[in-house]
Amino acid sequence: MEDEVLQLALSTHDRLGDIKKIVAEIRNSVVPISKRLTTQKGELLDIIYYYEGSNRTVC
Repeated sequence: MEDEVLQLALSTHDRLGDIKKIVAEIRNSVVPISKRLTTQKGELLDIIYYYEGSNRTVC
């Protein structure tokens, strides 16, 4: 029984380590994605403002 509990504890510890690695990888990828989205938002707003300005001068 003790061996089974020990094996379960070790297995759980290993899985927890795997989960921590996955979470760290996700965190590391979220920051660049967020930066890219912020940049793209700015670029889209520039395009929208440009075309809104163009429409006003034509009308």
